[in-house]
Amino acid sequence: MPLVSLEKALEPISHFFNGILENAWVAKENCQQSLEGLTQDESASIHLYTMQFDGGPSLFYVLNRTLRAENRQDLQPWFSFLKLFLTALHKLPSHAQTVWRGVRDVDLSSKYPKGKKVAWWGVSSCTTNVEVLKNEQFLGNTGIRTIFSIECQNGKAISRHSYFSDTEDEVILMPGSYFEVIGQLNPAAGLYVIQLREINPPFPLVKPPFDKPAASIPTEKVAPLKTANPSAAISISPSPVQKSSTQGSSPRISSATIAKPLAPNSYVPKVETQAVSQATSDSSATKKLDVPYTSPNGKFKVAACDMSLYLQERIISIIIPAIEQGGKETSMAQRIKTSLDTEHKPTWHCIVGENFGSRITPYKGYFLYVAYDKYHVLVWKSG
Repeated sequence: MPLVSLEKALEPISHFFNGILENAWVAKENCQQSLEGLTQDESASIHLYTMQFDGGPSLFYVLNRTLRAENRQDLQPWFSFLKLFLTALHKLPSHAQTVWRGVRDVDLSSKYPKGKKVAWWGVSSCTTNVEVLKNEQFLGNTGIRTIFSIECQNGKAISRHSYFSDTEDEVILMPGSYFEVIGQLNPAAGLYVIQLREINPPFPLVKPPFDKPAASIPTEKVAPLKTANPSAAISISPSPVQKSSTQGSSPRISSATIAKPLAPNSYVPKVETQAVSQATSDSSATKKLDVPYTSPNGKFKVAACDMSLYLQERIISIIIPAIEQGGKETSMAQRIKTSLDTEHKPTWHCIVGENFGSRITPYKGYFLYVAYDKYHVLVWKSG
């Protein structure tokens, strides 16, 4: 697949966003200088990735959600952009250093026992300065939090190409990065620290976008990769503080008012059922979850549904973080609806309440009724 301009690369995915071509124009205007051997389009692809869009989901959010999804066919419209974006990242120097990454409101320690090997499929934003994680926009100082201390070998410093000029500490880990869990500790109530080391996977998980020898990583003997968890990575977005541009002396062009992104889909308790085969991994599959179903930890219950097992699991993976983000019930419902319309095409509907009865009227079409924590969630599709 040939490299194309940023505008051309965005054409197959433009319908996922509001005004992405305007944001692409801003990115290219801010990336007119050739830095670190990148072309204007390559640098602008990184710039656009770091931007937060107004009036809808940002590119980094939708891209990472798609990279972590089980249905790899969803990535097809992204191929041209990924070619451009990964080419840009591969051109940047690789840094071997310790970086930090965190997620709030969840304890991931049970998912990362010592010795486990795991692939992170998303683009993983990290920081070299652990103090950054104290910011309330990231982890803060209270509540349940998980911090990853990562000995990376191929970190990519993107500050010279970022929309935000205060990201000297930001390092990106490439999609398909592979790690071994070295250890973990619980230094304070609700705080969990997990130590990872980047190692060579049994085989390349993501092929480089062009013929270039990969940076050397110490060879490790690892067990064959069985099933990688695409939900293991947690996104940290840069703090929206604007300073002078690192792209030269010309004034930086701002995008529209910066909107706070939705909390990332950092962890989803997976429904304990048999794996869905490739033949039934689409929304029209007939294999379904036996209901009522209660998860092993007792936190959520599928009370009623009429949709495939694959679609149930995808919708549950949207419901849980939307509820855990908190706020008013109407806000929770709107977050769920927006994500469903983006990922599974309109038109979806959602109601969230602490209790609206144990019985629902059967709906002719896709529907799912879930009890999670103290909330009841009903989603259905029309059209």
